[in-house]
This record gives sequence, C-alpha cells and structure tokens, in this order.
Amino acid sequence: MSRTMRYSKILPVGKFSKPEAGCTIIGVGAIGRNIAISLAQVGIGRLEIWDDDLVDEVNLGTQGYRPDQIGQSKVNALATDLKAINPEIKLFSRDLRYSETDRPACPNVFVCVDTMAGRTSIFKSLTKLPNLLIDCRMSPECYRIITIGSSYKFNYKETLFPDNEAVQESCTAKSTLHCAQSAASAAITQFTKHLRKMPIDHDFTYNLFTNELIIEEQKPRKTKVKRKPVSKLG
Repeated sequence: MSRTMRYSKILPVGKFSKPEAGCTIIGVGAIGRNIAISLAQVGIGRLEIWDDDLVDEVNLGTQGYRPDQIGQSKVNALATDLKAINPEIKLFSRDLRYSETDRPACPNVFVCVDTMAGRTSIFKSLTKLPNLLIDCRMSPECYRIITIGSSYKFNYKETLFPDNEAVQESCTAKSTLHCAQSAASAAITQFTKHLRKMPIDHDFTYNLFTNELIIEEQKPRKTKVKRKPVSKLG
C-alpha cells in the first residue's frame, strides 16, 4: 500500500518527485508550517524552507509547534517533523531571513511572511518570475491568496502597499490555527491545479466567519469597476 494510493487519481502524483514540482516556502509560521507539512505528507520530493525566528510559547496555539520545540529555530523544528513524516523528502533548511540578495532554490514559491515589506523584498529578489508564486495573507479569520507565475499575466505590484495601510490587529490576534490551515489548503490547491494545468483564480479572499468568498478580476488601470474593496491583509 503506497502513500499516494488514495489520491493518485485526483492529484498529479507522478509529477511530485520531479524538479519542476519542488517548492520553496518563505516563512514557516502559521500558514507556512501547514503548507510544508501537507506537501511532505502528499509526497513532494523537494522542499526548501526559510525562516530566522525561534519557536515561542505563543506559537503553540497559532502555528502548531509543540512544547518540546520551544527555543528551537522554527526551520530546524519543522525540518525534524518533515523528515519524520516523509524520510525520502529532499529538504533544504535555511535558518535565515530571506533578503533581496537571496534566490529560491525551487521553481514554486509560497510567500508566507507577515509583513508587506517582506513580500516586497521577496518580489524584488526575483530576477525572473518563478513557475508559480503564491502569496498567502491572513487576519484572524480571513485570508487572501494571490497567485502569479511565469505563464500567468497578473500585475502583482498592484497588490503591494505599505505596512501601515494593512489591517491592524493586536499582537495576540494576528492568527488562528484553523484559519491558517484553511489558507494553507487553499494555497496547495492552487499549486496542484497549476501542476494539472487547470485554470486558477489569481486573487481571492475568503472570510471564514461570514462564509464570504470574493474573487477579484484584475482590470486595466483606467477601467472603472464597481466592486467590493479587498481587505488589505498584511
């Protein structure tokens, strides 16, 4: 009985071990950790993780780290879990803050940082667009997923703004684990749809509390479109 038997006719498992399916995750907090664990579980063969933060007690209820991991670097703690889940995974652990001089090792990039400055820095570091870039943004019970890539026409710069314009939350209300897990699932669905060459929605926001889904269609700058404003999730 294989790892992929139950979903081999749903997901493109034949591509998971190939280099073009490799994934870089920048930021392994609430959303990033859940994405990494899910990718390891389904059998992705190549994974790179970036973060310079340490596991703190506040991360236990919002990010899923364990009490015995407090004080460890998030990257090292997560790497241990990923290897336990999938010993065959080829893992690149970067216990560092990603900067404009860095480059992702894999062609599919999940941006899971918690500041707009961080997102801007990551975008500036890219000399060319990766196969896929999935930007995950979240407030306590609402998330936004933005997807761009080398074969997708979408003006990502229009979604970037200063941190002082983002939705402001207290430091104890920045995330909930159930919202992070839902956002991670949505991001991975974008990734697997890309591998299956299926159409994707480039920009959507989902509010768990109100069950409201908003799909944004990017229009030319001079076109006036009546629509609900998208919450500026940081």
